[in-house]
Amino acid sequence: MGFVIRSSSMRMGCSLMAATVRACETAGVEPTFIRLNGEDPASYILSANVERRSLTAGQKAIARALVSPEATDKGGRPRKGETVKSLNSSERVMLSQARLILRVLGESAALAVLAGSKLFDEALRETTAARDRHASDEAQMTRLRDEAPDLAELVTEGRMTLSEAYAALADCQKARSTSIHDRCKAVYEGL
Repeated sequence: MGFVIRSSSMRMGCSLMAATVRACETAGVEPTFIRLNGEDPASYILSANVERRSLTAGQKAIARALVSPEATDKGGRPRKGETVKSLNSSERVMLSQARLILRVLGESAALAVLAGSKLFDEALRETTAARDRHASDEAQMTRLRDEAPDLAELVTEGRMTLSEAYAALADCQKARSTSIHDRCKAVYEGL
């Protein structure tokens, strides 16, 4: 039986170790303890357990993403304990997708996939839709800043929603168009 104590939870770890030792004594089993020597405990636990469990490929990817949410450190280098080298290409793609799910939808959605209450593909579709909505909102906000900075400021301040601002912009454009049309018509009629 493997066991890990994190320094931040030493008291709980010691209680757990004592309980593990008692359980092993009761079962007549000699407990074994592993010294990690600098290895990331979460990565060790993942590697020791994820392949033994009956998980779907998506659940395994989510488990890996929860343990190691980003592929690189701040300098863009692989993080210590990263197990990407041991993954095949489809597992790497799924890990990347799982990290995206975690980043966009959050931990609760990732845990729902891990628990089996949400399918990986469903979470991925929701992630893609959320990302597309965000990109669309950004594009709309950029256009609004260009065409009606006053309305964009109201949206930024939270005094108007983006859809309200676009409705107001459409009204203004229609009014301008009508006004220009009326002026042009008057000019042509006067000729």
